[in-house]
Amino acid sequence: MKTTLGILAIVMWSCLAFLGVNTAAIPAFQLLSICFAISALLMFIKRLILKENLFSKPTLSVKQWLVGVGGLFGFHYCYFTALKIAPAIEVSLIAYLWPMLLAVFIATKATRIKALLGG
Repeated sequence: MKTTLGILAIVMWSCLAFLGVNTAAIPAFQLLSICFAISALLMFIKRLILKENLFSKPTLSVKQWLVGVGGLFGFHYCYFTALKIAPAIEVSLIAYLWPMLLAVFIATKATRIKALLGG
């Protein structure tokens, strides 16, 4: 089951640029609202199926919650806005390569190879 969910996550993530380009007529905030609403609905359905508490208090602090939601919202807002302005391949390359470049740039000479290999 976990492998199937992992493959599904990869497929959905790989479709993000394609779907983002095809939603150029929808404003970024509206697109984000739709995406977050679908995510909330899926989480609600999952909790119903597993008979979990539908509305439970988060275990994260308010600061962690705001940084997490703000980070997700900010990334996707910038990503969808960039897809409307620039070619999708360039936007995707920047979005997916910056974590690796950050790791390489902050690595010391001794750890640079390890950073390139993802260690």
